[in-house]
Amino acid sequence: MRYHYLTLLVLLAVTAAKVDTSGSSAKITFFDSAFSSLHKSSTKDSHITVCAVGSVSPTTTLQIPKSLAEETAAKGSAKIDGSWYSLLEKNKGPNACYTKGGAALSEHDKVLEPFVSVNAGGIPIGTKLFVPQLKGHRVNLVQNHSGFLLVDRNTAPAGTLAIYTYSSENAHYLKDLRGKTVKYQIVDSKRKDLTEEIKYSYSMAPEKHI
Repeated sequence: MRYHYLTLLVLLAVTAAKVDTSGSSAKITFFDSAFSSLHKSSTKDSHITVCAVGSVSPTTTLQIPKSLAEETAAKGSAKIDGSWYSLLEKNKGPNACYTKGGAALSEHDKVLEPFVSVNAGGIPIGTKLFVPQLKGHRVNLVQNHSGFLLVDRNTAPAGTLAIYTYSSENAHYLKDLRGKTVKYQIVDSKRKDLTEEIKYSYSMAPEKHI
């Protein structure tokens, strides 16, 4: 009998290590990337500095409309003339520059995944989260969300979970969660059945995106 009791305690301890069942609360918001359009006529152009990956030494500059430059700086990444440029957090400051890459990037040069990557203020990069209210929520015409998120940025205000949606149009599917406070749990990072293996389809509309 004592053996079974000890076994039960061990099982409970292992289970408790998997998920932080106490839960914390945060407000749901969204963030996306800036996009250039086919209509680039502007009387006020601006220049952004482009650096090689992992470097803060400028390699070239890119001339774009001032409004797009401002939006790019605010959102951290942009698709300009068919190529992605991301402003890495580590490059911010007087020598801030953009890194050219295959897609929007996190601070650690990791590609952001729509509906999975989240900017969570005060939570370490790489932390996996489970949001019960997100589970089963439709994210496109055929897929439902698993409820799991992966922290790829942590510059949002504390108490905020800003989910990456690629473009603002994709946030439509989660609009009923915008601004709502939800519970989330921190998940054991060793689990393999989570976020990085889940790929959601997403819209690249509107057509003006290039």
